[in-house]
Amino acid sequence: MNSPMYGRNDDQTTLSNWLKSQDKKLSVISMVGMGGIGKTTLAQHLYNDPMIVERFHVRAWVNMSQDFDVCRITRVILESIAGSVKETTNQSILQEKLKEQLIGKKFFIVLDSVWIQDRMKWRRFKTPFTYRAQGSKILVTTRGGEVASVTTSDQIHQLHHLDEEDSWTLFAKHAFHGFDDSYAVSWTKKTTLHEKVGKKVADKCKGLPLALIAIGNLLRRNSSLRHWEKISESDAWDLAEGTRIVPALMVSYQSLPTHLKKCFEYCALFPKGYLYEKDQLCLLWMAENLIQRPRQHMTSMKEVAESYFNDLILRSFFQPSTKYRNYFVMHDLHHDLSKSIFGEFCFTWEGRKSKNMTSITRHFSFLCDEIGSPKGLETLFDAKKLRTFLPLSMTCFEYQWLLCFNSNKLLLSELFSKCKRLRVLSLCGCMDMIELPDNIGNLKHLHHLDLSRTKISKLPDTLCSLHYLQTLKVRDCQFLEELPMNLHKLVNLCYLDFSGTKVTVMPKEMGKLKNLEVLSSFYVGKGNDSSIQQLGDLNLHGNLVVADLENVMNPEDSVSANLERKINLLKLELRWNATRNSSQKEREVLQNLKPSIHLNELSIEKYCGTLFPHWFGDNSLSRLVSLKLSNCENCILLPSLGVMSSLKHLRITGLSGIVVIGMEFYRDGRSSTVSIPFPSLETLTFKDMNGWEKWEFEVVKGVVFPRLKKLSIMRCPNLKDKLPETLECLVSLKICDCKQLVTSVPFSPSISELRLTNCGKLKFNYHLSTLKFLYIRQCYIEGSSVDWIRHTLSECGTNIKSLKIEDCATMHIPLCGCYNFLVKLDITSSCDSLTTFPLNLFPNLDFLDLYKCSSFEMISQENEHLKLTSLSIGECPKFASFPKGGLSTPRLQHFDISKLENLKSLPKCMHVLLPSLYKLSIDNCPQLESFSDGGLPSSLRNLFLVKCSKLLINSLKCALSTNTSLFTMYIQEADVESFPNQGLLPLSLTYLNIRGCRNLKQLDYKGLENLPSLRTLSLNNCPNIQCLPKEGLPKSISTLQILGNCSLLKQRCKKPNGEDYRKIAQIECVMIDNYTSSDV
Repeated sequence: MNSPMYGRNDDQTTLSNWLKSQDKKLSVISMVGMGGIGKTTLAQHLYNDPMIVERFHVRAWVNMSQDFDVCRITRVILESIAGSVKETTNQSILQEKLKEQLIGKKFFIVLDSVWIQDRMKWRRFKTPFTYRAQGSKILVTTRGGEVASVTTSDQIHQLHHLDEEDSWTLFAKHAFHGFDDSYAVSWTKKTTLHEKVGKKVADKCKGLPLALIAIGNLLRRNSSLRHWEKISESDAWDLAEGTRIVPALMVSYQSLPTHLKKCFEYCALFPKGYLYEKDQLCLLWMAENLIQRPRQHMTSMKEVAESYFNDLILRSFFQPSTKYRNYFVMHDLHHDLSKSIFGEFCFTWEGRKSKNMTSITRHFSFLCDEIGSPKGLETLFDAKKLRTFLPLSMTCFEYQWLLCFNSNKLLLSELFSKCKRLRVLSLCGCMDMIELPDNIGNLKHLHHLDLSRTKISKLPDTLCSLHYLQTLKVRDCQFLEELPMNLHKLVNLCYLDFSGTKVTVMPKEMGKLKNLEVLSSFYVGKGNDSSIQQLGDLNLHGNLVVADLENVMNPEDSVSANLERKINLLKLELRWNATRNSSQKEREVLQNLKPSIHLNELSIEKYCGTLFPHWFGDNSLSRLVSLKLSNCENCILLPSLGVMSSLKHLRITGLSGIVVIGMEFYRDGRSSTVSIPFPSLETLTFKDMNGWEKWEFEVVKGVVFPRLKKLSIMRCPNLKDKLPETLECLVSLKICDCKQLVTSVPFSPSISELRLTNCGKLKFNYHLSTLKFLYIRQCYIEGSSVDWIRHTLSECGTNIKSLKIEDCATMHIPLCGCYNFLVKLDITSSCDSLTTFPLNLFPNLDFLDLYKCSSFEMISQENEHLKLTSLSIGECPKFASFPKGGLSTPRLQHFDISKLENLKSLPKCMHVLLPSLYKLSIDNCPQLESFSDGGLPSSLRNLFLVKCSKLLINSLKCALSTNTSLFTMYIQEADVESFPNQGLLPLSLTYLNIRGCRNLKQLDYKGLENLPSLRTLSLNNCPNIQCLPKEGLPKSISTLQILGNCSLLKQRCKKPNGEDYRKIAQIECVMIDNYTSSDV
């Protein structure tokens, strides 16, 4: 949630109105102001405003660096929209993928802290945005007005300093908040002197919000008037004069204790806009000896480092990222300060334009998408005192990079030989890293080694001679099968993460690693040197997985694991991998693995005992928040979980031996104490409980599950009755594949989501007046389905927004009244009685999907429909017609029809009645032979034709004769031998995808030449194309993709001797089966 802003109401209103405007062209606005003025804060408020969010299909936020790297920025936006992206540094490929994601979508992109002078870079950056929907926006924040000119901004919004009143309000909020929640209350008696000094300090901040917040937070930490006066009179106010450093930030820095100064200075190693992850930064601080050793034995070094980080947050040196949870950012001005103090010791590689490193360089970093060939890194070896080698990424997604180790195998070995003072070495994400040289043992001072996401299969034994090593990460090294057997010699190791590897055997004598605090997993072995006893003396923190517990031969050995005394463990997973007959022995093992009372999360998997130990029901896990019991197939009785007072999330899966859940589930029968069971439980899931037949409630007096919000019961085929009668706080109910369940749905005054799949005869004894989402699949509802639907839709008519019905042939929607509450309707293989869909009965419908409705014949319409934006009709064998006068839906953007064997014509007057249509998809409608009179709408930008007749394809010329907006076209499985004919497609087309056309023998050069805007041509699974046109391809094409079964053409286009290679040599990006032109 955004914190309140001061003095920015007018600015926010102006920019909000701009974001809400429906400009036809891509609109760019530049918010201009000096550093620290509040540009980012205001942009964040706009970005997260629910009223703004709902107006856009997709959003992206980019923290900019000083170099306007089009490739990197494109990748960040693409990752924000589509998630993790397959590794490539090819700008054309990335922009092509981004374009596909943005087709027909309305987007809002924020570029925060832009520095750019090259207009050509800006034009290249905007290339994928041609395919946007109307109303798309780009907000640029920048310190320089010249950036607005380069970015061709439609508007420039200048952000000014706060006035005196707003400055004081903002300062007072931060300076006085620490004494009480209310400034007015806490300072009524002692405010005079503090106010006088505070206003003097606030004036020195000159209306700069960042300065006011930083100094306010600094003063809040000490209420001593003398402290306030000392800050007011500090020489640091004058030290920053004449520099780019904001005086207030220098004062704040000078007031830091020494240990925090060093940690802050270290951040000069990272680029502007970097997303800091607390765990990573704390481990780096530890490796650089910036953390003071804790005085208390129970406090770990990492916990001390985390306290440093938290302290810097409180002092405003870091702020939480508003976009990525658990990540933090540093303001540019704070970064400038760190660089001014410590920058000479840090070197950031920026490719060939970088200056050479000097002998005083201590710390080396590089952005993974900027580094190239190792030829430019010779100067790395001149820094004899180098301490840090660190790859970085400007996103929080997993990154990959390449240093061509296979072509330069001596590079790492030379690095290890010449840079022997390295403390931090990260090769994380290096794609061609397959082995670590033996001379890694030369790095005697190494504290931190990260080899995560590399392709190494083995670690050299010489690694075990690194006696100062604190952190070893090999996470997600998919080929790594074992850890060095002498790992126990790394006596200073405190962090070991090998999750995501093939390692299933522990090195011997792990118990000797007395300093180990974080261990991702421990696999129990049968020998003494790998038994569970090795865990005994380890003071572990955070999360731990203990696997292969079937290898515990003697239950007494599990006592030695000492889990109950590991008070710093927060999450614990206990796993067995084999079923054994010795139920009593397994129970004794689990009894002896009782965890600490401080545990927050517990998971038990494949436990072979019939009963759970007593510690489940004695409230010894009073702080447990989450519990998962999975595939404990021998268990016949659930433990007394209801006594866990803090438990919020409970998931029980695969306990097929449970038949009845009764009294034992709620409270321990041995206890005389009476209390409400499950007082904190919010989510409860039962899944794959094949033997479960009965759930008892009458044994419980009073309220059952008083705070339960979400109940899911899935694949419990023998559960017959009952469900709780009342669940006061229930919001979501999901019942799936419970065929024998005959019961009433629990009453809840606040239920908003109901999902019923393949259920029994469910009864509804009350009206679902708060329901917003209803999903019914393969269900029989007790009583008349007509009455049930009528009640559901009419009684909760003011709230239900989304209705999805699937595989319910007998379900019937009464076509009377007005369903003005529904926004989304999805009917699949259901409602066999539906023959006509009257669009006028659903005036607010935004999304309509009708699929496999066997009797559905037509859509009727009386009046213009002003809300519908998406319409899909598929596999409805009797569907034959749209409204006689045409489909009058002026806001319709996406129109998909597929496998309509009886449809002979599209809606009439589409060019007039569908003025907003962006995407049209026609798939396998065999009787459809022409487009409607007047052609297709001029707004159409994306056209998909699959298995369409020759006649329909040949009619494209007339249908698109007036279209100047079509950018993307997909032709799939068309029965054509040559394509495209001259003049068939509009001049505006920029992307053409031809797929699965098995009879296609040639591309028509004249047809392609007639498309001056065509940039991308993609051919996929067209096996009979033997060659490219003799004239080659038009010069406009910058990207060529040849994918799938195009074997003849692929051979002819291969570099350098393919017969058609000369025809494509000029094309910027050629992709053959996902390999770029540099590789093929």
